[in-house]
Amino acid sequence: MSDVPGQRALKEIGRRTSTPSTARAPGEAPRWSAIRARAALRALPVALAVVLGACSVGTTGRAASSGSPRWGDRTGPIVVAEHCVERLDLDGYDEAFKVVRGPDWDGADMSVAADLGGDVRLWLFGDTFTGEIGADRRILDPWDLLHNSMAVQRDECFEFHMGAVNGVISELIPDRSHRTRYWPGGAYAVREGRRISEVRVLVTIGHKPKGADGSFSVRLVGAAMVRMSWPDLRVLAIEELGSPRNLILHHLVDGGDGWKYIYSHRRTASPAQFVARGRDDDLLRGRLQWWNGTGWSRDVADAVPMRFLDRGRREEGPWSPLYVVADSPGFVASATRLVLMTTDVSAWWARNPWGPWRTASDQEGRVVTMPQDSENYRYGGHVSVLPGLGPTAIWNHHPGYREGVNDAYVFGPRFASLEGFSTPWRSAADG
Repeated sequence: MSDVPGQRALKEIGRRTSTPSTARAPGEAPRWSAIRARAALRALPVALAVVLGACSVGTTGRAASSGSPRWGDRTGPIVVAEHCVERLDLDGYDEAFKVVRGPDWDGADMSVAADLGGDVRLWLFGDTFTGEIGADRRILDPWDLLHNSMAVQRDECFEFHMGAVNGVISELIPDRSHRTRYWPGGAYAVREGRRISEVRVLVTIGHKPKGADGSFSVRLVGAAMVRMSWPDLRVLAIEELGSPRNLILHHLVDGGDGWKYIYSHRRTASPAQFVARGRDDDLLRGRLQWWNGTGWSRDVADAVPMRFLDRGRREEGPWSPLYVVADSPGFVASATRLVLMTTDVSAWWARNPWGPWRTASDQEGRVVTMPQDSENYRYGGHVSVLPGLGPTAIWNHHPGYREGVNDAYVFGPRFASLEGFSTPWRSAADG
């Protein structure tokens, strides 16, 4: 696996989208050159598929049926691992997602933490390795690559959920055709009184055409709301939302005001981030209201991009998918400026979930500098408000397929404290 097509393509994206300098004098326009922007645009369709499902490229794409039936004849959702940490600090979160590896959950990407209220977080994962781990840390044959899994966090304890088909580990949100990918990007709880009755998850849908060779062949074709039972996370229904106006719906957050907000980005042209909203049943029916710059419209043709500001001046915002988290009394949005081969995690703040978004540091919003080298990839960087830590940077570490199976502990989430982060109600020092 040292030189698969996916790795070569990732390196080519890196060559075309290397990170621009973020340092600039006050009042100076951001240094995002037209040449670099055009290069990023050429790489964008491929890179977005990597970010939303990085490991689906350059792999063998084995069906789940190739695994071993470790769970008897069980079919449906199962808890494959549980672990409690002593403290919810950076080391504790790192431990939580490494100690549990093997034989079922061997690391995953995306790592979006959805706040379900109280002490409960639902961690949403994209591509997920599974298989026995040997003494040399290698994932042993027959290993597999699945496209979603989840973990439930209650205080210091984590339980990891996956699916099973006749005892063989599979996606938690199953793909009946073996050509559809459901990558979760946000969730909220539906309650009856204080009790959670079900969870609803936004997923981005990827489709692998029949006969495709598996090398960056997955196309992003739309999104769906997935209704799941609680606490066992069994799929009750999948309601497709489509891809209105060629937008990719990728993230959802509960606004705490009776509305759920769905964030989307444009596939082509200049970077643009959109937001729509809906109430519970409206989301299931795809009845969304789109932000039009001054209010809300049911016509997606009226949708306009959200505004991003740096020191009071209009800026373009991120090329990569935007993630938003409630941080009372406001909201924090975050992303990497470029999709791949960038070192920043950048953040913006707003009083409302539709913006306008203002940079949350004096370095054009940069709040973390991710380590970077020519062989490993960091992507999907965003900020989440985590129990025990407060605002924290999370990103995905991808070994470029040299070590993804060779070392079961390399692939997956990384955590870091924020640097220079500031909003009107909080700074990094506040925790």
